[in-house]
Amino acid sequence: MISAQQKNQKQPMKAQRRRSHLCLLLMILLVFSEGRRCVAQKNPFKPTTESPFRKKSDSPFTPVPSDSKESSADQKDGAPQSNRPSRAAKKFRHGKYVPVKSPEGGWSYTPGQLTPLEYEPERVDVAEIDFPERIKQFCVNRPGTLGAITAQRPQGNTQIKVMDFLEGEVVASIVTPKELLVLDVDDSGQRLVLVSDKYGFGEKREIGTFLVNDSVLVEESMFIPFPDLRVPDLDVVSADFVGDHHLLIVSFSGRVSLWDLEKLREECGFDLNSRGSKIQVVSGPDPDVIAFADKEQFGLFDIRRQEFLGVSPIPEGMTSPQIAVSPSGTRLVLAESEKAIVIDAINGQIQEEIPLPAGPLTRVEFANDEFLLVSSQNLISIPDRMLLWTYIGAENSVSIHGTTFFMMGGSSAKGTVIPMKLPDPQAVAALETAHSQPDLFVVRPGDSVQIDVSKVPSQFRPQVQAALEQALQDRELSVTDKSDSVMTASITGPEQKVVEYSQFGRGGGASGYVVSEFVSTLDILWKGQVAWRKERTNAPGSITPKNGQSIQDVLREKTSQPNLRLFEQAGFPRYVRKPEGQSARSNESLGQSNIEGLF
Repeated sequence: MISAQQKNQKQPMKAQRRRSHLCLLLMILLVFSEGRRCVAQKNPFKPTTESPFRKKSDSPFTPVPSDSKESSADQKDGAPQSNRPSRAAKKFRHGKYVPVKSPEGGWSYTPGQLTPLEYEPERVDVAEIDFPERIKQFCVNRPGTLGAITAQRPQGNTQIKVMDFLEGEVVASIVTPKELLVLDVDDSGQRLVLVSDKYGFGEKREIGTFLVNDSVLVEESMFIPFPDLRVPDLDVVSADFVGDHHLLIVSFSGRVSLWDLEKLREECGFDLNSRGSKIQVVSGPDPDVIAFADKEQFGLFDIRRQEFLGVSPIPEGMTSPQIAVSPSGTRLVLAESEKAIVIDAINGQIQEEIPLPAGPLTRVEFANDEFLLVSSQNLISIPDRMLLWTYIGAENSVSIHGTTFFMMGGSSAKGTVIPMKLPDPQAVAALETAHSQPDLFVVRPGDSVQIDVSKVPSQFRPQVQAALEQALQDRELSVTDKSDSVMTASITGPEQKVVEYSQFGRGGGASGYVVSEFVSTLDILWKGQVAWRKERTNAPGSITPKNGQSIQDVLREKTSQPNLRLFEQAGFPRYVRKPEGQSARSNESLGQSNIEGLF
């Protein structure tokens, strides 16, 4: 039994335990709710409604303490400053949305009167960029008067060099502890557009325009151009000054947005397809017209009229080509892997298909209307469909109005920018000699070539024969029954093989699928030796299943027949070089030059 006194003593103890249990329960609920809140905040795919204009204290451009070994004076001068109010709109709202489609009357573009550079640009020797530093970006403004180099320093900070090609000197040298990237310099040369280059999804969401004032970046405006997109879609991948006072910005997801920098608001925008591939949006010599290409289409867009001048499907066999505009504005080029296709910019029609040398394709540009510069080193003659010359020593390049600005990458001249007209006199002389030498090429305009389709399955022979005859005719060659130069087509297979394909956005993993592989080969033989060769399978590089289709269903349909497109789009050079021993030489240039030695 428990006495009354004992019972009274137990009451406070019970109440105390109840209070303890209640407090514990409240703590558990609080921790649980806080955990849910944290998880929600950390979810990178949750839609955001955040303001497109951050406080300066939250900006990636605001100066922060650095462990850099640079002097305190350098840090003070180099860090982006906010000594005057940043221009920012009070509220983000979308501009006009423009559907991507060709105009009703079809592709139509008339280039304006475009003039070459009105001066001879000077070489700029860039000091203080040492071998350990990594040059991340090189850009030149549209008039070709100024450029900028962004270099990553070993200490983790960023060095920016602004160059004046009229005077041949560096006009601003900026060091900042922030990880930044200069994307473009405006036509007046007073303004830079920068984006954070910090690694991670969502880190590149904000961009800023800055004025260069005595080697100090003075903040003009900062904003998030795609605040309604999810992570990582809202990251900025490129930005270019276009028109008189506009900025063209492209997001990771393919949203293209035109911003008025005077009013600091979006004027218009459209969406490209970047699913599983890169897109390209470039400005050309016409400040009001941009060119674009994604995995499905390419075209031209007029930013002043805010309408498309032409949209066409990308050529068959391409998946995500690079695009460039010629100095006259009359030509486009789409390049991918080992081929480039030249397009008439006036009507959108294909003009030429040109073979490219094997190797990674880092960039393509028009050195002038008749020559392509590939990967900053290989000069291609468009009329001759031939690799003419190789330029050694450049890490990057930008071609503007028929002048190529080579940024050197060697340890002795790292960062030095050398402007040149291409082809240089040595390359021009080599091309003239090649045209006049009868024994340098085994196939050249005016020659006769034999066609052999005996190794093609009989049901495909008429189609392949007709395609090759047309290709020879296009290159001013005739068909004969007997010649030392023989164009040989062959198809082998089918053979069951496993090919890996991955689905974008499904965890990034790849799965193997069975395909019936045919191999199509086109050879140009000279006295039995291979002078030029091109080989392709029928397995597609990428696929897009339609609703209800599996990847295996699509592959079964696409690999039921051999790749005949190889013969229809033969793409062999107009001039095919004589083989040397057992080695084909058509992928070799006629010569090479060290860029520093030419200047």
